[in-house]
Amino acid sequence: QAKKINELFPQGPSGPFFLYKIYLGKGMEPEAMEQRWIMLEKAGVTADVIEAQKDLYEKEGLDGMRRSLLENNLAGIKTKLEEDKNAYIKYIGIARAYAELKDKEKTLEYLNKAYQQREVHLVELKSDRKFDLLNNEPEFQELLKKIGFPE
Repeated sequence: QAKKINELFPQGPSGPFFLYKIYLGKGMEPEAMEQRWIMLEKAGVTADVIEAQKDLYEKEGLDGMRRSLLENNLAGIKTKLEEDKNAYIKYIGIARAYAELKDKEKTLEYLNKAYQQREVHLVELKSDRKFDLLNNEPEFQELLKKIGFPE
């Protein structure tokens, strides 16, 4: 289906985005990263930013790149909250990033923050494979109950 999206919308970033996610899920990291660079280009990300990410990926690997992007996101959140202590922050993306890094504690922390804000994407928790690492965690099971998932 992602390849069909590429055929129908060759200039859009959606096809490469889905291929990136699919390839990562299948353990096909080189193919995934190729799609990531295409996706970023089609999304209008500047060439120098893409090159910086490629360099980071080559030096530190996928987890290093993820960690760096997460740190940048956290810094942006901090700045936003300094400017407006009541600013709305989406925490589900941060939770996903920590899940990709296999940090259960931080993943749960940000999932709980997302729950406190009633973020809509929490309905995807049981189908998003990133969160599988939490399936045996009592705190995660309690969160699923609070959200309203059937057992």
